[in-house]
Amino acid sequence: IGPFYLPSVLPAVRASYPSLTLYVCEEQTSNLLEQLRAGELDCALIALPWETDGLETLEIMRDPLWLAVPTNHPLAKRSHVQAEETVGAELLFLEGGNCLRDHAIALCARGKPGQYQAASIFTLAELVANGLGVSIFPELATRSGIMPLNDIVLIPFHDRQAYRRIALVWREDAVRRNECRLLGPFIKKPSQQ
Repeated sequence: IGPFYLPSVLPAVRASYPSLTLYVCEEQTSNLLEQLRAGELDCALIALPWETDGLETLEIMRDPLWLAVPTNHPLAKRSHVQAEETVGAELLFLEGGNCLRDHAIALCARGKPGQYQAASIFTLAELVANGLGVSIFPELATRSGIMPLNDIVLIPFHDRQAYRRIALVWREDAVRRNECRLLGPFIKKPSQQ
């Protein structure tokens, strides 16, 4: 989430709180939550659903999921797709432990996993562009301007549940919980405020 979201919100945080020092740590969600629960982090920006017992959550936005297909794919000219239409397609996922992988598998549960996996969404985009399968991309990444989307067609899902929730989370008993509550509005997307 960090490379796609933080560049658009950090300037507002810096302008509003010039003396605030933020330390940004990028990790997989399970590691972030482990560090958060251990008191090593004050808060984390994660994609839900995820187990958040003992944590306060503030939803920042809903991040729609898109089907990414190569330009010559039979679905490439469609304006919308249903998740069921991925049945039989070679689905490409990120490696285990990545929350986007879990969200994609939940959305396309009946598709067959392709023979390739990627460590990053950038590599995943290259696999799709080269015709090795189709994948699920979050809108946040596709609209960031840093994704290599040449030779890829992005198709929205018709299913209204095809999204993930981006949230700021912190321990309910955290010393800095009030600061986390104040930080939340500054990292919400402008269209969400």
